[in-house]
Amino acid sequence: MPTSGAACNIIVDSCCELSRGYCERAGLRVLNFSYTETVKGDDGLTGVDDMYESISAHDFYEAMRHGAQPMTSQPSQLAFETAFNEAIDSGVPTVYLAFSSGLSGAYEGACTALARICREREVESAAELGMYVVDLKLGSTPQGLIIAEAVRQRDRGLTAAELAAWAAEARYYVQTMFMVDDLDALHRGGRIPAGVALVGGKLDVKPLLTFDTDGKLAVVGVVRGRKKGLRRMAEFYSKGRNADLYS
Repeated sequence: MPTSGAACNIIVDSCCELSRGYCERAGLRVLNFSYTETVKGDDGLTGVDDMYESISAHDFYEAMRHGAQPMTSQPSQLAFETAFNEAIDSGVPTVYLAFSSGLSGAYEGACTALARICREREVESAAELGMYVVDLKLGSTPQGLIIAEAVRQRDRGLTAAELAAWAAEARYYVQTMFMVDDLDALHRGGRIPAGVALVGGKLDVKPLLTFDTDGKLAVVGVVRGRKKGLRRMAEFYSKGRNADLYS
């Protein structure tokens, strides 16, 4: 939904972990990912990522705790082309702030769709159409944080070109550290070998993860036990030692 009077509009995807209500108030158009059960069939998780409108976050993750293993899919080419064409036809320059290309093909899919639109409209660059796509190289919560700041920057009057340039720089100033309880999820996603997941589970090893400068998952530390992991993350936050993530 465009924001009346805005210097530009913003498109996001549902990976950003912002609420549907916030996106509506901020005038953000949302492109929805989908998910399909890979193990439990009709008893598992299959649907559209509609920001927990049709299923609560509690119920979604409770299903995963009981064995559901959903696999996500990016928006279709048709979804990208429809959103971009509508944005272009609105006459308001627009920026799509995409989920990390290191974790999903959404950014590449968006670029492919936009390149096709440029050919159809016989222009050499998307900028001529007032359409910009930025790979945030971040996932989920940090993606949502930078989108929230992008909304503030837009409301302060940044043009689409200026906002795209701002986001392309700001993404490298967002530092992330998080922990997972179960290494099986990383193994299923192809992030670590099966042997590492098995040994790590037996030893109660908790990897501390971040997004590297290419937007891919990277291990920045390993601890034994959840409490030690939480303590390490709290220490990192309190000291503000952001540079240590990539050193």
